[in-house]
Amino acid sequence: MDTRDEVLAMFLDALGIVATDLSSFDGRKRMQKAIYLLQQGPFKRDFGFRYNLYIKGPYSPALANAGYTLLQNPGQWEQVRQHMTLKDDCKRDIEKVRAEFAQPSGSLDHEMLELAATAHFLMHDTFGYLSDPRQREDKARQWLETNKPALSAEFDQALSRLRHLEMV
Repeated sequence: MDTRDEVLAMFLDALGIVATDLSSFDGRKRMQKAIYLLQQGPFKRDFGFRYNLYIKGPYSPALANAGYTLLQNPGQWEQVRQHMTLKDDCKRDIEKVRAEFAQPSGSLDHEMLELAATAHFLMHDTFGYLSDPRQREDKARQWLETNKPALSAEFDQALSRLRHLEMV
């Protein structure tokens, strides 16, 4: 396990994502979208993962590989957990994300994470060439209505959460 995987393991623990969660599609989606958001402003936690837009939102193949490494090595994840701790500012950033996306059960809402991460990617990457933020928002809304109609009804809620996090 390299240093980036160790740091990733610590962040996932703080997010409430454990190794066994990575064996499910929804668990991997939680990981992808939460880490994506933590890599964006104002957090800018640079794990070095680069994203492209896929059907379920921003996706990093390198992050997927790191997740599979963690899933296959739970003993190493446990060693990291016992010997490392996150700095307070990292914990604060994680708590902000958790506060916006945690369900009553404590797990992160994978659908709202998908929608918020996709909206952010669309507004900052896909339509980032537009100078007017309102135009970027409108284009993102249109894209979501066309490509994710089941989730698009919650766009305003996702946008509100991103605004609360000072990400749009």
